[in-house]
Amino acid sequence: MNTRNATFAALGLVTILAAGSGIIGHEIVPGFLHPYRAPMSTRRLARVDAMLERVHATREDFDVPAQDGIVLPGAEYKTDIAVNVGKEQTSET
Repeated sequence: MNTRNATFAALGLVTILAAGSGIIGHEIVPGFLHPYRAPMSTRRLARVDAMLERVHATREDFDVPAQDGIVLPGAEYKTDIAVNVGKEQTSET
């Protein structure tokens, strides 16, 4: 009778742990797979533009058509560091 109670207790514990891990996984994992992305507001774009100006970089917006016909927006960021370094080196020689 004692081993029967221990078996039921172990089975109950395993069931509770499995259900708990399933619930926790269902609630937490989507945040890792698909993290929250804040929308690009005009205030946020202004902050990005100010930061790009400080580091002497530019943003070029573009659209890419996907295979299913949806147009996806994108941006390419370019810095002037390589151009400036090359000019400084050629002016010294």
